[in-house]
Amino acid sequence: MKSQTDDALPVGEMGAQLCVSMDKIAQYVECLLADDEADRFDAHLSECLQCRSALAAVVDKGVAPEWLAVCKQTPGSTLGDAKGNSTPFDATLIGTTGEDEYTKVSAEHLTSTSNERYRFEKKLGEGGMGVVWEGWDTVMRRRVALKCLRASGNLKVLAPRLLQEAASLARLSHPNIVAVFEVFNEDKRPTLVMEFVDGPTLSGWRGSKVIGERQAAALMEKLALAVQHAHDKGVVHRDLKPSNILLSVAKDSKSTLNDLDTVVPKLSDFGLARIVDEQHLTQTGDMLGTPAYMAPEQTLGDVTAIGPATDVYGLGAILYDLLAGTPPHVAQDPISTLALVRERDPVAPRLLRPELSKDLETICLKCLRKPVGDRYVSAGELASDLRAFLEGRVIKARPLGTVATAVRWCRRHKLLASAITIATMSVLALVVGSFLFARTERSLRTKADEAVVQANQAETLAKAEAKRADEAKAAIQEHFRVVLKVANGFLGLRNTLTLRESVKCAEVTPVLESQSIAIYESYVASLPDPEKWSYQDAIEVLRYTELQCGQPDRIEPWLMKLPPIMDRLEQENASYPNRHDVRLLYSKCMAAMEDGRMNYTQAAKWHVQLGELLQRTIDNDPGDFGIIRMQSHAYMNAAVALQNASQMNDVVSLADRSVASYRKVLVITTEPEVDQINFIEKLVWQAGFHRDAGHKEKFVEIEAEALALCEKVAAGSEFRARADRAKADLKDIRNSLFPM
Repeated sequence: MKSQTDDALPVGEMGAQLCVSMDKIAQYVECLLADDEADRFDAHLSECLQCRSALAAVVDKGVAPEWLAVCKQTPGSTLGDAKGNSTPFDATLIGTTGEDEYTKVSAEHLTSTSNERYRFEKKLGEGGMGVVWEGWDTVMRRRVALKCLRASGNLKVLAPRLLQEAASLARLSHPNIVAVFEVFNEDKRPTLVMEFVDGPTLSGWRGSKVIGERQAAALMEKLALAVQHAHDKGVVHRDLKPSNILLSVAKDSKSTLNDLDTVVPKLSDFGLARIVDEQHLTQTGDMLGTPAYMAPEQTLGDVTAIGPATDVYGLGAILYDLLAGTPPHVAQDPISTLALVRERDPVAPRLLRPELSKDLETICLKCLRKPVGDRYVSAGELASDLRAFLEGRVIKARPLGTVATAVRWCRRHKLLASAITIATMSVLALVVGSFLFARTERSLRTKADEAVVQANQAETLAKAEAKRADEAKAAIQEHFRVVLKVANGFLGLRNTLTLRESVKCAEVTPVLESQSIAIYESYVASLPDPEKWSYQDAIEVLRYTELQCGQPDRIEPWLMKLPPIMDRLEQENASYPNRHDVRLLYSKCMAAMEDGRMNYTQAAKWHVQLGELLQRTIDNDPGDFGIIRMQSHAYMNAAVALQNASQMNDVVSLADRSVASYRKVLVITTEPEVDQINFIEKLVWQAGFHRDAGHKEKFVEIEAEALALCEKVAAGSEFRARADRAKADLKDIRNSLFPM
């Protein structure tokens, strides 16, 4: 190798000058530099692509020691440990992946090197697939992140995905994407060696802070360019969310994480990524991603429809979260959230933060449009519009006009358009009436106060006026209850229509739901102090919080008031047959609040408690199939919440309890077609959970029952499409459990 002085600037193979001499690079490789100088060079390598290329060239020419040459072995070579003993990775644990030999991470080339090179120091986090440790590279003298599979994980399912993440990251080289250095075998489990980012995730850093719109736009521009780089290399991430974005401050910056302008976001967790020309590890029917940030096409489980536009949606969902403080869609439970993602447009961010720019809202909502073709063509085009916004130039995106939105909806729902108009006018009339009554109540209260002032002169008259005011207040409360019955009637109609797929309830009833919330807000504002609440008052407050479940911070103060009130009411109404209704609604609302905050472990506990409380009602009335439905939904929602929390121990048993409850519904229901298709879909969820647990025989049993029921759905039935989708999902789950 040609020697140069330290002051020389050698020219690399790409024609660019290097920052340091080749002599110094060779000394670095052979561990001859002083510790402080080696540490500075480590930091420089993470920022300089030319010097990393020069380092690779030194290794290619045979200057590197044995440990570094191991990292560059090609397929077909045999690797050994430091003693010369080969310890191949047990490929039978993960099955045949069928990867192209030029792109795959070959399992048989992985050797157990962790004890000789990498030191596991501190656990950083644990997800559904693996555990991430902070480690120390004893040779390169640098901190690294070590990602390995969980000890309780299913190797056959998870090991190919971890290797897929390595293959995805190996294609990428971008300052805003976490780099992967090496893959090795640790106790017969593949482990990724990745760049260590000394900073929190975007979700952890933000917490409840409100982020300025320009800071949010600048941060998202960097991420959009990183995603475009991945797309250019044929990699689609498919799980973009704030918790997969790590934050750090540039090494040459004196700023802190409080200054977002100097923060370097790093896109991580490519465990669900798909390489465009390698689709074998992703099975059709696998619903991959996080419900609140998933694109509509992901909720259908059809990987053929998933592509770069899916990541554009994910970027839009993150931007929405930064601007509005909440994901675009959050419901009482993950299953309802998926339905909202498919069927309902998000609330405009400026309704939540009126000070936001109209242009930035337009950019965000264009990313979140349901049809793939209506979004940005690429992440690069999104980055271009964000840059235009930051520079005060005209953006390319244009919002959908009111007329265009109405026309699109009416074309899809011709029969329902007139019904919505009539229903909206009725609700508006009710709201106007309620406000008129409220104004009357204030007037009567004023008169009552005047009567108290005149009490010294005419005690009899004062008592009469006070009595009249009380009667007027009772009349107002009775009026509110009448209005609430009407509002509850609309909500009950919405819940009934939700059972039929042909009616897009989430689009039909947004106006009804918002006006119902307004009625409830007027009612709760008229209530006395909590210690004076009646049984019915507590019920209506809980119904109000149930309607507001998408805004956890808004309903929490109401829920915190209720425990002592519930204790008092249960004592006062000990003989009342439905005295547990308050406790039931409270458990349901608490589960919805924790789901909305993504506290899935706590949400699962409340879902289970709801199911157990419902059993009391079922014991009193075994023929109420509506209550048994609720119990089945509660157990399935608990199973999904535990899966999202990566706590798989009780998932299968909860899913089995849900299916067992719904079997009782099939015997006594008056809506057999609706309940049969719902039962089929619950069987599909149960089959997926047993697949993840590796229960092959149980899966075969569930599959046979579900397929038999699918065949009973008539060809002309409105539920035929759902039955066909269930059959396709079962087939794909089978393929993932019994690979060809």
